[in-house]
Amino acid sequence: MDLSGLPKLRALRAVAAVAKFGSTSEAAAVMHLTQPAVSQAIRRLETMVGEPLFTRTSAGLYPTDLGARFADRITRAFAYLSAAERELVPMGGSGAGQLSTLATIVHLRAVILTVETGSLTLAAERLSVSQPSVNRAIRDLETLWGTPLFERTPRGMVASRDAIGLARYAGLVLAELQQAVQELRERRGVMDGSVAIGCLPLARAQILPRAVLAVLNDYPDARIRIVDGPYNDLLHELRRGTLDLILGALRLPPPTPDIVQEALFSEPFAIIVRRDHPIARLPRPTPQALAQLDWIVAPPGAPARQQFERLFTHAGLPVPTRLIECGSLIATRALVLGSDRAVLLSESQVGHEVATGHLIALPLPLAGSERPIGITARLGWKPTLLQAAFFRAVAPEPAAHRSIALPRARV
Repeated sequence: MDLSGLPKLRALRAVAAVAKFGSTSEAAAVMHLTQPAVSQAIRRLETMVGEPLFTRTSAGLYPTDLGARFADRITRAFAYLSAAERELVPMGGSGAGQLSTLATIVHLRAVILTVETGSLTLAAERLSVSQPSVNRAIRDLETLWGTPLFERTPRGMVASRDAIGLARYAGLVLAELQQAVQELRERRGVMDGSVAIGCLPLARAQILPRAVLAVLNDYPDARIRIVDGPYNDLLHELRRGTLDLILGALRLPPPTPDIVQEALFSEPFAIIVRRDHPIARLPRPTPQALAQLDWIVAPPGAPARQQFERLFTHAGLPVPTRLIECGSLIATRALVLGSDRAVLLSESQVGHEVATGHLIALPLPLAGSERPIGITARLGWKPTLLQAAFFRAVAPEPAAHRSIALPRARV
């Protein structure tokens, strides 16, 4: 979402300070700005929104409901910058307090894209600015940080540990600001915001399409972005703010403390083969018979791969070695349909092929193979109304102890 209409970060923080202190003069003093600069930032935002963010009285300024929401988003955004300073600056930098005071949106975008692309030129192309502009932003940021963030080499920009960590927090700052703008538009009845969903295999066939269509039925101008990929890639995108949710198999225990998971249901694995596979003639295939098959397996570390290996190790058998490793469900289905290979999947992943009789699940229950399917989000994530509508479309029944607080108001 376009953030060009927002004032500079420092002015945005001043708006949050006005909401806290009820005074432009106090906010200006705290932020080391002039009072006119603070008043101008408020007026610019109110023009952008089309309604007041503050009620003016002789005793001071008091945030409206919308003003309080916007100030909360700004406070949340700056909390990420403060967290970056607490966690990263002690690693060698000396810029404590500088980042949250002097950094700009341009700085944040520059470090994100330079880390992502490893190139000032590519980062400049993505930002639609000149390469010297990005280089200048990176050097400014390094000055604020107190230590180099990148090693400049003939092959590109090599990000330091600080740069990678800072880029993640910068992404979270921009995500909060995007949500702030989205909420301002929602207040005016404009439901054209975005929901970005990372999709794992078990969510693709039924859960995700049903939820997307339900949301678009109510809000046809909503922008839905669906990202398909391995769990670790999606988790990385979620943790840096470019995804709002991940749908699919949950990881137990959670791989990182800054996420929350909410289970929707559990589904077991099954051994899937083509309809006329020779092993389908056996009334109950044994592990020994299964060990003689050629297999298609998920990448190492995936729940399906772990269950596949346990199937044989628990029977005291060596794990088969004639394997095709495949992370694509489309390719997996084609390989199973066209060969005598077997694969471990949940039946819902190949529901259409099973229903039409092209594939079958072998009559061998896999005890203990149930895995929770649900939603993964950032810890403390606060969805907009549109994002909350998508969440409810995915999980219409409230959990007994909901991990993710949803706004109750509806447009």
